[in-house]
Amino acid sequence: DHYLVTVGTSYSGMDLTSNGPIRINHVGGYESTGEGQVQLGVVPVGRDLVPGEHIYISLWAVNMVGLNSDVAHATFETVPSNPTSGVLDLVRRCEAQSCQGHCTCA
Repeated sequence: DHYLVTVGTSYSGMDLTSNGPIRINHVGGYESTGEGQVQLGVVPVGRDLVPGEHIYISLWAVNMVGLNSDVAHATFETVPSNPTSGVLDLVRRCEAQSCQGHCTCA
């Protein structure tokens, strides 16, 4: 039915989406080469991101009866691509982010 997303500057943080999780409604995705069906969405954040900064994204799905999936966590590094916008690079090697050994890297 929909997805919920939080963005923060620490593991499971949501300081960049401080009004709570951002809802992204599920719509028919598009086929991406090598990735299969892809769902796109826009998540506004509360401030400009700094080049080289690490941000932490948490994402989970909610089905039509309101049940939540497990939360997926990922860490990204901000990379400028022009003066007014940039891209996020997935951090592929990282250290544990919690005392339970949770890692956010691919």
